[in-house]
Amino acid sequence: MAIIAIIFFGGIFYILSDGESTCGQKFIKFIMLLVLTIIAVTCSNMGGDTWYDSHMKFGDV
Repeated sequence: MAIIAIIFFGGIFYILSDGESTCGQKFIKFIMLLVLTIIAVTCSNMGGDTWYDSHMKFGDV
């Protein structure tokens, strides 16, 4: 989870520091980064012990 957070915040700083992109392009890049982060967190929660899996809901972190 820490690696995902580091990549997410690094992506945010990279998007915000890009001087050539317009505001709309930065917004689209941010939404794409957010979607990829949600997918990564959801995939990292898959697997593990079956007892925990039976009590987890989609999107739990």
